[in-house]
Amino acid sequence: MQDVVLVNSRSDKSVSDYLAWRLMSLWRTEELFKIAAVDFPKAMKIDHDMIDPTQKFQQTEIVYPVLISVMNAL
Repeated sequence: MQDVVLVNSRSDKSVSDYLAWRLMSLWRTEELFKIAAVDFPKAMKIDHDMIDPTQKFQQTEIVYPVLISVMNAL
């Protein structure tokens, strides 16, 4: 079994929310993965490149603890 974490930001215009969640749904039906998901709300304005500390509008002080928490939970 593999672990998968889907990290989504509702303010990210680079990725389709619908397709990301559709993919997650397909993975769940196959039961091949241990799956977790993070969905940052649009109001948080988390940009696409959310883990890059050099990104101009990064919010790593918000994103990093959430991602670490999810990875530790798997």
